[in-house]
Amino acid sequence: MQQKVRENNQVAIGQRLTLTFDSLDPSGRTRGQFQGIPVLAYDVLPGERADVTITKRRRGTLLAEVDTVIVPHPARRTVQEDHFPTCSPWQIMEYPYQAEIKQGWITAMIGKPQAFYSAAQEWGYRTKIEYGFIQHEGQLALSLRGHTTNILVPTGCKLASPTMNTAALEILLQLQQLTLEPSLLRSLVIRESKTTNTRIATLYIREVHNIPLRLKQLTSVQGLTIAVAVPNVSTGIPDQVLRQEGQGYLEETIAGLTIRYPFDAFWQNNMSLFPTALHDIHDLVPEHSTVAELYAGTGVIGLSLHNKNVSIQGYEHGESMVYAATQNAIRNGITDAAFTQLSDESFGLRHLLNVDGLIVDPPRKGLSNRVHEIIQIHPPEYIIYLGCNITTLAKDVERLKERYVVTHISGYDFYPNTPYVETLVKLERKK
Repeated sequence: MQQKVRENNQVAIGQRLTLTFDSLDPSGRTRGQFQGIPVLAYDVLPGERADVTITKRRRGTLLAEVDTVIVPHPARRTVQEDHFPTCSPWQIMEYPYQAEIKQGWITAMIGKPQAFYSAAQEWGYRTKIEYGFIQHEGQLALSLRGHTTNILVPTGCKLASPTMNTAALEILLQLQQLTLEPSLLRSLVIRESKTTNTRIATLYIREVHNIPLRLKQLTSVQGLTIAVAVPNVSTGIPDQVLRQEGQGYLEETIAGLTIRYPFDAFWQNNMSLFPTALHDIHDLVPEHSTVAELYAGTGVIGLSLHNKNVSIQGYEHGESMVYAATQNAIRNGITDAAFTQLSDESFGLRHLLNVDGLIVDPPRKGLSNRVHEIIQIHPPEYIIYLGCNITTLAKDVERLKERYVVTHISGYDFYPNTPYVETLVKLERKK
């Protein structure tokens, strides 16, 4: 590879270095240094010495690819998939070491957790997987989005169950037999209910087109949706549903509730540990509370509190999720919960008036500035925060400490073999 030397330092793109790496970064990469410049790479562990090739410079940090590990870590293990950096970069380490690192992050960034729950299963735990499409040897093939390009995944991904991968490959086979421009296809989402062992598929395309794919051609899914995707977003979001056959939803039984969620709704990805988090939230909410729930999704967190005489007012941006949450309350005979469509940027003072507590389960970016501003103006007695991004959660907690003290921390490894960890924090207003 021709080296491209940057003007203001001595490191060249394509340059080979021998480095000792020292710590895992929340991005999933491991951190080293060269002449005081941070170097990040996948497929290397803390304490390992490795030959690497510099591939990119990004905001004062060098990105590298590992060529050879010279001194391996005792927890290193053989990876199970060639595409592991795209989906589960921590495949390289034994699971107990993964859990140790994640628990250490929670302690360092927020405080020592009262409990940390390791994953019950390492593989096949996901309830959703999204594949892209590429051309490989003249045929359409499945891919996962890599850091610079889409990566071939000929048999699927081990984070999804075998039945989910079978469904994806069955649909791929049908698509291979059609005369379609590969550029028309955006992605394929397979979702699975772990309770009912049923699956639904959504094929996202880039523009309105008649795709002659029918549910009756498929044996491994119970529902098929074909939709035009919202452009210029990283994941499939429906802009226009062109056709839906069979089920457009899945059902799970959790915390004594039957929860139904539509094909385009957010749903937790680890059904073996999510009930544990719900149980802990249940214990942390005082009886007879009036609670606002922001980022309410399909309502499962708020609805799981029904037997504590808690009144829930849920707010959610997605229209289909608000409808699903409302129907889930009706389906489970819960009358003291209501759900309203509302974005976090429209969250206002009136939404915290006459409430005791606030429950939030935000996306990875964390709480918006608007939400922080409203909390500072009218702080509820307590906040319960469930989040999947430890970095943004820690930043949010630090901002909230102006008015609150942390009284509970617990961690849940919803995402084994990845750098993500679910964390639950309760904050109580200062007296």
